[in-house]
Amino acid sequence: MCGPATAYIAACSQRSRSVELDTQRTYAEAIVDWLNYASDRGVVHQLVGERDVQEYRNFLSSSREGKKLAAATIGLRVGVVVRFFEWCQTYSWATSPLGKQLLQSPRTSARLGRSGWRSRTSPLIVLPRVRSRSPKPIDSLSLQLIARQLPQPYQLIFVWALTTGLRRAEICRLTVSDIFRATDIPATSGIVEMPILRKGGREKSVFVLQGLIDETRWYIDTVRPGYATDSECVFLTRRGTKISKQAVSRRFKVACEHAGIDSTFHGLRHTFALNVLDILERQAAKGVAINPLKTLQVLLGHASLETTDIYLQSLQVMSPVVEHALDFLYGKAKASFDA
Repeated sequence: MCGPATAYIAACSQRSRSVELDTQRTYAEAIVDWLNYASDRGVVHQLVGERDVQEYRNFLSSSREGKKLAAATIGLRVGVVVRFFEWCQTYSWATSPLGKQLLQSPRTSARLGRSGWRSRTSPLIVLPRVRSRSPKPIDSLSLQLIARQLPQPYQLIFVWALTTGLRRAEICRLTVSDIFRATDIPATSGIVEMPILRKGGREKSVFVLQGLIDETRWYIDTVRPGYATDSECVFLTRRGTKISKQAVSRRFKVACEHAGIDSTFHGLRHTFALNVLDILERQAAKGVAINPLKTLQVLLGHASLETTDIYLQSLQVMSPVVEHALDFLYGKAKASFDA
């Protein structure tokens, strides 16, 4: 199956909108994991059916080498395998009972959920449920301990993650032009709406406090390596090269280890989301006209409301309530360095 697998990855690469090739790498890892599993278990690809997918899902959900995959990761890997067999059946690379079942089933709005691969009218493949891991925010004391271990510009990257909820790759892609354009935008409140390139290669807005824009502008003008003024990336190493998302993760991991804290850089995004949601819900309970979950979906840049587990209609991101929530986190981030 190496030939069909290679062709499938190539086809996915042509369709992908991933800016940093993350999608291609993820699909390749999922296919390799399946091929290794099939080889070890003696699974014949031409005979793969729904039961084999169920058993693979169970295999992924069990702890391996002391590590347990997140429910989202398991769903993604199973989804890639299902799409792979459907693709093989569609383009006659290889036939299988699973591929035939998928092609014969209605394809309207078919998607992989936690309970299985479904169409709008009926289940196509039923999978056992995997318990999702809850987001893990970082408490205030831990934020202070981590922040003290970070040098510049990782301190400023820390503040961006905590007060905007941006992913590490999105922060690393910030450009000087982004910041200067945001400086020129007249703010009707303390929040600036700044269009950037977000996950999946989509241009979407991030909502940033004016104070953070000003601080980043100061970093660009005074701290950023002067011999790299022609570089568009905001965050640079001492050598004037772009800071990679891997470097951000490594720095944050070292800071956590020195502080004696078990967390990841993505924990800052969880901290942002849960703090903002908590504040907005409390304000909504007091009668403020705002929809907390819909607002949070926009702030996080989620493409679908399903990602935030709810369908809502109203949209009031530029509310003073949002400014209050972001300002609270900005103050918390700054206090981490001053403490």
